[in-house]
Amino acid sequence: DGAYPWERTAWAPGFWRTDEDVVILMLGTNDVCDRAWDAERFEADYRELVERIQAKQESPQVIVMLPPVLYADPALDARLADEACPAIERVAEQTGAQLVDLHALTEGHPEWFPDGVHPNAEAQGAIAECICDAIAGR
Repeated sequence: DGAYPWERTAWAPGFWRTDEDVVILMLGTNDVCDRAWDAERFEADYRELVERIQAKQESPQVIVMLPPVLYADPALDARLADEACPAIERVAEQTGAQLVDLHALTEGHPEWFPDGVHPNAEAQGAIAECICDAIAGR
């Protein structure tokens, strides 16, 4: 939910009117940075979002991703790893959504995040490959 929930963005209403084969979600990084972080609310909201997407007429494949390591702030990364990632894993298990672990992929690669948060081109390539493998079922 956080300070700026995705439902309040200008593009969110249009999302529910589109037909897609695959929906990829990566939430959590900004959420754990919110002073009002609530792991239980995050998990419930995430589950509701996945279930709403799965209920769309075209029944898209849903892929949920564990966010990359948050190198800029080790304390927030600990919250991400200890609270948000397990919540996302539970949502994937409960809904049958496919899980992609970008946290594990990016662990040990601080050089991929020049500002500690945003991936550089090398990281983007590794992440894209991981997502392609997930879509292809590899």
